[in-house]
Amino acid sequence: MTTTNAITTGSKVLVLAGCRARDITKGQGARVILVEPREDHAQKVVLEIIPTGRRVVFFARHANRLADAQVHLNDGDPTHRITVKKIPDGELAPGECRVVRRPV
Repeated sequence: MTTTNAITTGSKVLVLAGCRARDITKGQGARVILVEPREDHAQKVVLEIIPTGRRVVFFARHANRLADAQVHLNDGDPTHRITVKKIPDGELAPGECRVVRRPV
């Protein structure tokens, strides 16, 4: 397993399984704002939902889990769980648009 596919700050992810309690649905895109280690080997992951800009905090059980193909995150309540996968660098997340500026 390589860490080049790991979810890091600045990565974009696609939600594969949402959480009704946190109002996150399957197919949404999100940008990773922060990945911060905690003292118990868990990782705090702050996501910004695209295009609403709403920020939510989830946790991964271990730093190595962020390199898996699909990552399960929860918010401390085991029933509030989402599954995400990393979107390759350079690709757009669902709901995201690229602004192209043309010279006048």
